[in-house]
Amino acid sequence: MPDTPLPVPPNDRPYWAAWAALNLQPTETVAILRAFPSLQTAWMAGVNALHQAGIPAATAERIARTRPEITPQSFLPSLAAAGIAMHLMPDPDYPARLRHIPDPPIALFCRGHMRSQELAVAIVGTRRASDYGRQMAGQLAADLAAAGVTVVSGLALGIDTCAHTGATRARGRTVAILGGGIDPPTLYPPSNVRLAERIIAEGGAVVSEYLPGTPSLPYRFPLRNRIIAGWGLATVVVEAPMKSGAMITARLSLEYDREVFAVPGRATDPNAEGPNHLIARGAALARTARDIAQNLGLAWEESPAAAVPETDENGHAVLDGLDEPRTLHELQRRLGLPPATIATTVTLLEVAGHVQRLPSGKYFRVR
Repeated sequence: MPDTPLPVPPNDRPYWAAWAALNLQPTETVAILRAFPSLQTAWMAGVNALHQAGIPAATAERIARTRPEITPQSFLPSLAAAGIAMHLMPDPDYPARLRHIPDPPIALFCRGHMRSQELAVAIVGTRRASDYGRQMAGQLAADLAAAGVTVVSGLALGIDTCAHTGATRARGRTVAILGGGIDPPTLYPPSNVRLAERIIAEGGAVVSEYLPGTPSLPYRFPLRNRIIAGWGLATVVVEAPMKSGAMITARLSLEYDREVFAVPGRATDPNAEGPNHLIARGAALARTARDIAQNLGLAWEESPAAAVPETDENGHAVLDGLDEPRTLHELQRRLGLPPATIATTVTLLEVAGHVQRLPSGKYFRVR
């Protein structure tokens, strides 16, 4: 794609949305762009002309059958009414790095705030994350976001959710890339609709190449992963089996000449197979956000943590006991302190921001 594409004329913009509505393969849409002077012209093309442009015959016939059901001029008013912005590939606010992948989406539909140029890092991983994985994803995201780095992920359960949540808790920017419509009735998973609203409220964005109302079908997630991989400077894999969407994202990141980082895990943990494999193949270690920033050549300054009062011996003991996520009962057994003391101390540390509670009921040390 050209470095400085020509702006899209206003009368052609509805046809970009119309082509997006056809849900073609990304390579097919790029072929259409290259073969025709405008997407309005392409919309009028017959089956033979589409086939000559590189579209498979069966797909060209499907396009010809489907077009009469689509009214291009209806899209822009509908998007505006839903509070959704359309950013086309030639537009100046389209993500600059994404434009240079082999098969960029021709249109992005966005709720929130789009930026063309930004320091962005993707954090991805399994939906079935361990407490350790959740802790690492949330902490890496929070520290990166606090340092001004945009955290990109896919809004899925598990690692993605923890990455977005960590960034929003740090009052930082995060971008969620979806494999379906971004309108609340369609957004997947439904349990993350509120998280999507928090992302937008904190200056982030919820983005998709699919129009509102498009269901999140399984085959769309690998296509979504190319956008996650192409958005920023690097991808961090926290926990992932070898055969997983996160590993697809890592592979694409390497193909796009992006950096790949991995969080090391236990050799016996299936969720560590992917990251450990990446490390063995040369991926950089991601133990802290500082590791990531320094490897990328970014300026880094540690966020000062609130000090634990020196007189509070119980507080220091509890923090020392949280060298890995533990329940209150596990802490009590480890430290030998009364249960009431453990509960009170953990509560005070949580209020001070030193400790966070995981959905499993375990607590982990933030810093």
